[in-house]
Amino acid sequence: TDVVFDRVVDDIRHFDDDPFFMLCAPFPPHGPNLPANRHAGTYRKQEGLGIPPRPNHDFQSMTESENRQAFNMHLGMAEQMLSIDEGVGRMLDALEETGQIDNTIVIMTSDNGFMFGEHGMLAKRKPYEESIKVPMIVWGPKFIPQGVESDALISQCDLLPTVLEIAGRSD
Repeated sequence: TDVVFDRVVDDIRHFDDDPFFMLCAPFPPHGPNLPANRHAGTYRKQEGLGIPPRPNHDFQSMTESENRQAFNMHLGMAEQMLSIDEGVGRMLDALEETGQIDNTIVIMTSDNGFMFGEHGMLAKRKPYEESIKVPMIVWGPKFIPQGVESDALISQCDLLPTVLEIAGRSD
């Protein structure tokens, strides 16, 4: 993740096209759940900082080993996200430093959801909301009013045409 964001920051600082499109797709959070060394154990070290199971975690239908696996996967993926959070911060800093921040749209999304024991299941291959509902955050103060929320269904197939239209390049 650090290497990916090193490249992103370097590209932002040296990009001379206007407008430009950049796709950053770090691999985490995925197995084998290895966060950066500086984040390993973050959620286990501090009292009360652990991640509680979701309300519909079905402990009874899972073995003790599966429940432990769900807990460890959840913590590991959360710790991996800390590097993504830092990387996004570095990316926004680079956009600010180069004077591009006000003319930028940042879209954060994922390819899938995940189950950590909900419905007594692990992973992502079942048609439950936890597995298929994917978050999307769109940020760009010049283009999107702050605090707008929507429950509308979207298709990621529409992302690139929408970005091109906003950039005035829909041809």
